[in-house]
Amino acid sequence: MKAAVTGVGGMPEPELSRCPCSTSISEQHLHLWIKFNSKVTCIDYVTLSTQDVLSSDFWGGSGEPFAPSGKWNVTVQHVGDQHAPTQVYQVDFVILCIGRYSELPNVPDFPFNKGPEVFNGKVLHSMDYAAMPDDVAAELIKGKRVTVVGFQKPPSIWLRWQRRGASHPCTLLFKTVHWTVPEHLLPLVFRGLNRFTELMVHKPVEGFFLLLLALLLSPLFCQPISMTESKDGSLFLKKSQSFSFCENGLMIEGESTPILSDIVIFATGYKSEEKLKNVFKSIFFQNCIDGSSAPFYRKCIHPRIPQIAVLGYTDSPAILYSTEMRSKWLAHFLAGNLRLPTISKDGRGCYGVGKIQEEG
Repeated sequence: MKAAVTGVGGMPEPELSRCPCSTSISEQHLHLWIKFNSKVTCIDYVTLSTQDVLSSDFWGGSGEPFAPSGKWNVTVQHVGDQHAPTQVYQVDFVILCIGRYSELPNVPDFPFNKGPEVFNGKVLHSMDYAAMPDDVAAELIKGKRVTVVGFQKPPSIWLRWQRRGASHPCTLLFKTVHWTVPEHLLPLVFRGLNRFTELMVHKPVEGFFLLLLALLLSPLFCQPISMTESKDGSLFLKKSQSFSFCENGLMIEGESTPILSDIVIFATGYKSEEKLKNVFKSIFFQNCIDGSSAPFYRKCIHPRIPQIAVLGYTDSPAILYSTEMRSKWLAHFLAGNLRLPTISKDGRGCYGVGKIQEEG
């Protein structure tokens, strides 16, 4: 069997220690297992009969990780050369590890003549700002009036420390207040990642007793601490539900005076769901992802998309630990040590987890 995370057959399995050094990795020739400078443009599921996959109560028609007739065609293109011919690899199982916060920035849409095209300054997304070298980023905002839109990425924090003083302040424009936890309290957050704190969170298909416990204990789970304006006038907070661009800055709804700006940075997050959806060639699989807050079962397997798993898509304060546990669970599943429950038996719980993720 082949999986898209390897892509090389006929080679012995490498033996590595728990924390291998660079020399050990080089000696095992792991570079032969990795396709560098390559991008997966799409994946397409091919099978002799789609009826079993769509109508069966078992995942992929059997509940097993591999199917005798179903295969994934993985189309790969060399990065940096769009004219290079694409290559197609046929594999038995695909593991998507594409992450959430990259590639597709979430930039708001604006009416005609009210968007960035009428602005005389510079507009960029936090993704572009974060990718800049430190000296280039410092030079970009030096002596500039900067407005950061959104709470979804930390450029507002960087700007606050890089640009002190009231002569060229930074304005943070947002719709909803997001509570932040100071760094010195992070150890307390990680200490709370235990079985007891699970009782503070609502669960899908929970009974009355778990519902009551979550309601009573939820105040212990939320300890909000807000970001405040700086005393030296280098950072201003502005809450608004809508805004538009003008020649010299941003116009806030209901106000006549614009926020004077030279640079506007969108810290509005990423289109994570669209990025995951666009990987699939099938419209049916795209619709399975669209609006579903995938992944579902064990937060890595969708009930209606066979022979595929998604790792690193869900987010939490313990993302490294939870992803490691899901990877181990997936390894046991691929080894045939367990089977998935039927969709009708566990479908309600799976979709419940997705809904909680979307609302949380």
